[in-house]
Amino acid sequence: MRIIQSPFFSETIAEGVQFHAFRDDRFKTNRLSVHLVVPLMKETASLNALLPKVLRRGCKKYPNYILLSRKLDNSYGAYIEAGAQKRGDNQIITISITAIDDKFAFGEAVCLPTAELLCDLIFNPVIEKNELNPRYLEAEKKSLCDAIDSLLNDKRSYALMRALQILCKDDPAGIPAFGEKEEIILCSASDLVRQYLELIRIADVHIMFTGCGDYFPVLKLFNTVFSFQKRSLVQTKSKPLKGKETIATVEEEMDLLQAKLVLGYTGNITGSSAHLPAMRIAVSILGGTPMSKLFMNVREKESLCYYCSARYDIYKGTMLIDCGVEPENIEKAIESISNQVSLLQEGAFTDQEIEYAVLSLKNAYQSIYESDVSVESFFLNQILSGNDSGPEEQKALLSTTTREDILQAAQNLSQQLVYLLNGKRGETH
Repeated sequence: MRIIQSPFFSETIAEGVQFHAFRDDRFKTNRLSVHLVVPLMKETASLNALLPKVLRRGCKKYPNYILLSRKLDNSYGAYIEAGAQKRGDNQIITISITAIDDKFAFGEAVCLPTAELLCDLIFNPVIEKNELNPRYLEAEKKSLCDAIDSLLNDKRSYALMRALQILCKDDPAGIPAFGEKEEIILCSASDLVRQYLELIRIADVHIMFTGCGDYFPVLKLFNTVFSFQKRSLVQTKSKPLKGKETIATVEEEMDLLQAKLVLGYTGNITGSSAHLPAMRIAVSILGGTPMSKLFMNVREKESLCYYCSARYDIYKGTMLIDCGVEPENIEKAIESISNQVSLLQEGAFTDQEIEYAVLSLKNAYQSIYESDVSVESFFLNQILSGNDSGPEEQKALLSTTTREDILQAAQNLSQQLVYLLNGKRGETH
C-alpha cells in the first residue's frame, strides 16, 4: 500500500492492477472507473476505441440497452460513460459508472451494486458465436466515424492533431487516438472478441474510485474479480520525443476562412522530472495566460493573430504553440512567435510575469477538486507519468521554483516543426 496524497489511497490488488481511491465528503456521488492502458498501435487503435462503446451497451445479466437502462434508472439515475483517449505513447480504454452514495438512497445499497454492474459490463459481456454485442457494433462504428468527421469542423483542434501526428510521426504518439476511419469500417464483431480477450490479458489496469462513500467493499469486489484473471503485461511507459537538428515545414490545404499555424518543440522534460514545475511556469509565461508573452505581444500589440497560446505535453516532453492567422500575416507571425520564445530563453521575463504564471497554475491546481472527473483525471495523469505528488505538493513546488530554474527549463525547448493549415490555393473563402 502507498499513500500518494491524503486522502488518496492506492493499492496493488493483482499483477498489473492497481486500485486508487480519492474520498471527499464534498461529493454526493461515487464515480468508479476502470482504465485499461495499452501501447498505442496502428493495428489495434480502432478496435480499442470501439470496445468501450460496445461493452457499455449490455452484459449477460442485462443483455440489451433497454434492460440496462432500466437497471440504471432503478439505481437512482446512475449513468455510464465509456471512451478511449491517448496519453503519450499509450491508449487508455475507459468505462465509468457514477451513482449517488448509499447515504442519500432510501435505505438501499447503491455503491456496491453499481460497482458489480460495471464489473459485469467489462468481464461478462454478451458474446455469441464468437461475436461481441454484434447488434450494436454498426451503430458504434458510425458514431466513432462521425466523431472523427466532426474534428474536421473544428479547424483549430484538427490543426493541433495533425501537427502532433507529424511531430511524433516516428513514435506511437503520432497514431490517432481512435485510429483511422477506414480501419473502423473494417472492424468485425469477431475482431472485437479477439481484441477484448487480449486487452483484458495484457492491459495495465487502474481502477479509480472518486466520491464520498466507503470504497473498501468495492476494493474487495475487484480483488475477487481479478483473482480469476490470467495476465501477461506489456510495457506502457511513454518515451520523451527526441529532437532533430532540422525543422520540418509542412503545409496542408483545406476550405477555411483563417489559416491555422502550429509550431512544435521538444522540451526533454516529462512528468516524473524534478524540472517539470519550472517548465510549466516557463510555458505559462510564454503562452498560458492572458498576460503571457504570446498573447500580449503577438496578438495584442502586433495584431498578427486571433489567438495565440502554448501547451506542454508531460508525456512526450513537447510543446505546441498554435494561432489563427490571416494568410498575409503568416511569416510575420512565425517570426514574432520565434522571437518571443528566444526572449524567454534569454531570460527576458519579469518577476511580475513569473507571478502571473504561478498564480494561474496554482488556480488550475485548486480547481481540480471541483469535480470528480477532474480529480480522477489529475491523479491518473500523475500515476501514468510516474509522479506521485498531489495538487498541494505541486502548488508548493511552484512557489520554490527560482528564476534560474525557469530559465534552464526554457532553454531545453528546441523547435522541430512549422505546420500550416491554409486555405486552398491561398484562398480565404
